[in-house]
Amino acid sequence: MALIEDGINRTSVTLSSAEALLDYTENQPLDNTEIHLEEGIYNVGMLFLNEVENLTLIADGEVQLISESGEDTILVANNCTNLQLVGLTMGHDVAPELGCTSGVILFYGGKEIKIIDCDLYGCGLIGISSTLTDYAVYSSIIRDCSEAAVSLYDGTAYFENTVFSGNCYRSTQGALFIFGGGETAEFESCTFEENSLATAKIKNWSTSKTVNWIENHCTEDQNGW
Repeated sequence: MALIEDGINRTSVTLSSAEALLDYTENQPLDNTEIHLEEGIYNVGMLFLNEVENLTLIADGEVQLISESGEDTILVANNCTNLQLVGLTMGHDVAPELGCTSGVILFYGGKEIKIIDCDLYGCGLIGISSTLTDYAVYSSIIRDCSEAAVSLYDGTAYFENTVFSGNCYRSTQGALFIFGGGETAEFESCTFEENSLATAKIKNWSTSKTVNWIENHCTEDQNGW
């Protein structure tokens, strides 16, 4: 699945290094921008986006956004609207025995966020953590995250043709998905596989609000629940 066209006229920029990407996102206006990343490994540590509208990050070839520290969240997006992440591999270049204390992606206060053809991997604690955010994931994989695949608080998430594999191998909560209560999560044609140490698919922290879980045409294999 390719970039979702929305009719917005964006300024196109091509970057080829982590230094250039960090400098551009820190010092240039990012609204209505399409950043193309040339093939390569980008050791970004943590990439921070704040109150950005209509930004697209798109890989031209095989692009990895990584950190060599398990304490970094690879991408933090605060109050962003219509953010698209396309074709990116994102995770921690950390030896498994060292472990991670942060996740891969953190969203706060976002809306109309789309993740397309991405590979999000551990040892990051959680693949996608979000609060007060509405987002969609298409044709992606969330794998090998040590605590959980997704945590969702006060928002909605939609997943289509997405694989959740090999997560929860150091989980303290034992669930593939963690909710605050009252959220909506929808899954269309997704695969849940080899999350063998997850003792439950869902953990809902709320005692008064249920999770609106919608699942269609999904498959499960070799999970712990």
